[in-house]
Amino acid sequence: MHNAKMEFACEKLFKEVKIDKHKIQIIDYACGQGVASVVLLNNLEKLKFPIDKVNKITLIEPSHIALNRADYFLHNSSKTTTINKKLDEIIIEDLKTDSKAVKFHLFSNILDMGDEEFNIKDIANKIIKSQKGNNYFICVSPREYSKLNKFMKFFSNYKLIDSSNGISSFHDGKDWQIGYNIFQVEL
Repeated sequence: MHNAKMEFACEKLFKEVKIDKHKIQIIDYACGQGVASVVLLNNLEKLKFPIDKVNKITLIEPSHIALNRADYFLHNSSKTTTINKKLDEIIIEDLKTDSKAVKFHLFSNILDMGDEEFNIKDIANKIIKSQKGNNYFICVSPREYSKLNKFMKFFSNYKLIDSSNGISSFHDGKDWQIGYNIFQVEL
C-alpha cells in the first residue's frame, strides 16, 4: 500500500508537471527502506527521463537497518548520501543541494507523526534556509491530513499542484486511504 500511495501521487505530479532534462536531486525524509525514492525513480524512467541526470539522492532515516536497505535498493550508488538521523537532528548542511537542479522532497507517511515525533515548523524552516531554485514536494499520508496542510503553509509562496484530504481506494485486495499535497516552491 505504501508503494501504491507514492505511485498514485507521482502519477498526479507528472500529469501536471513536465520535467525538462535538468539535473535532479531527491531528498527522502524518514525514508524507511527507500520506497518513495524507488517509486519516483521508476516514474522518471517510465517518462523516459535520463536517469543519469539524477545526480544526488539524500536518504534520511533514524533506523540504521532501514537506511542500509534503502541504500542497497538504490544500488549503493555514489549518487546516494545516507544520513542516519531523526528529523529533529538534521542540520541545514545535511540538506544542501545544487541550486540549478530540480529538487524533489519526499514525505511519505511521516508528516502525520509531526509535532509528536518531530517539529514540523523546524523541518520546514531548515528546508527554506537550505534550498535554492525549483523544489517539488510530494507529501502523502494515510491520516492526519491537517498536518500535510500545516507543513505546506510554512512555504509562503507555494504553488499547489494537486491535493486531497482523503481518498479511499481498493488496491491488491485491500482498502486504503491516502491524503496528499503535491506542491512546488521556488526558493
